[in-house]
Amino acid sequence: MNRLKGRIVLAAVPIAAAGLATTALALGAAGPTVRAGWWEMNLTGGGQGQALQMCLDDATAKTTSVFPNSGGAPCANQSVRETATGYDFTSTCNIGGQVIMTTATATGDFQTSYKVEVTSRRTPAPTPTLGETHSTMEAKWSGACPSGRAAGDIVVNGKVVGHEGK
Repeated sequence: MNRLKGRIVLAAVPIAAAGLATTALALGAAGPTVRAGWWEMNLTGGGQGQALQMCLDDATAKTTSVFPNSGGAPCANQSVRETATGYDFTSTCNIGGQVIMTTATATGDFQTSYKVEVTSRRTPAPTPTLGETHSTMEAKWSGACPSGRAAGDIVVNGKVVGHEGK
């Protein structure tokens, strides 16, 4: 089984699994906490879409963020701010010689559903179409994790493609 390293997050994992090139940013403990259970996520960005599911127990739910994660890349000026309707996140990272500025907004109750909208700007742009990218993830809690699914399982097309928190 493929093991995903570091604090993989609900926004970054699906986008990466879908091949949607968005900035991954480091995030500390700030921001909303999601509910344990089976989450179904739909992602769109770059003209593509992907659906996936994730099983969270209490421990993985507490360490999983709705915002993107850098996987250890050096990031500065990180900020999470609670708003009247959710949370705003900003960060600037230097990854592979590119400066990547990302903003994200998360809205919802984070217990039954939430939505994360991410905009990333890369300098220099690897291609004209990747200078600025936009992606959206909508997540819905569906209840307890199904039989046969372990806490942390990330599932795409019925197959476990990664494992959160290990």
